[in-house]
Amino acid sequence: MEVVMFPGRSVATKKAFLRRLFADAQDRLDLAPADLEVVLLEPPRHDWGIRGLLGDELDLTYRLDV
Repeated sequence: MEVVMFPGRSVATKKAFLRRLFADAQDRLDLAPADLEVVLLEPPRHDWGIRGLLGDELDLTYRLDV
């Protein structure tokens, strides 16, 4: 599985996300953690195009530095 997201989250946040993803996949999908491979991709915001805007020009309603 590939998860594409804006850069800025801390290592601790990304690890917590991955742990939760593994746990939820096992609980909800009966998918063993050993059977799931995940990579987090963080292209810079200027490489995104969203809603007709460049990613680094978006006015985000959430924080990335968590």
